[in-house]
Amino acid sequence: KVLPGAHRMAASAASLFSGLFTIFEFQRDSVRNQYDHLLSMLRSHVSTVADRYVGNDEAVDESFLLVDALDDLHHELLEGFTRWREKFRACEATGFNAEEGGIPKAGGATRDGQWAPIPATLCRGGEE
Repeated sequence: KVLPGAHRMAASAASLFSGLFTIFEFQRDSVRNQYDHLLSMLRSHVSTVADRYVGNDEAVDESFLLVDALDDLHHELLEGFTRWREKFRACEATGFNAEEGGIPKAGGATRDGQWAPIPATLCRGGEE
C-alpha cells in the first residue's frame, strides 16, 4: 500500500541524497545505503505512529502518517544531542556562554596549537 505523499517524499529524499553525492562526492554505494537506511527508519516510524493511534483508539489518518512519522524520527535522531546540549549549557565550568553562542574548542584544542585544560567537572560528569 502506498501512503498519500509517499512518492513526493521519496523523490524529495532521492533528490537530497543525489545532491549530497554530487556536492560532497560521496561514494555512490554509501549514498544508496544511507538512502535505504532512511527509508527503512521511516517505514518503521510509520508503523509505530499507526500503532500509537490504534492503541489510543484513534482513527489512523493516512494523509498525516508520513509527516507524523518524519517528525517522530527527527525528534528521535536529535533527542540525544538535545539532552547533551542542555547539560552542556548547564555546566558553567565549561565556559560555554549560551547567550553569545560561544562553544569551547573540542578537547581543549586552540588554533595556536596550544591545549587548554579541560575542566575536571567535565571528566566526572559535572561533579566536583
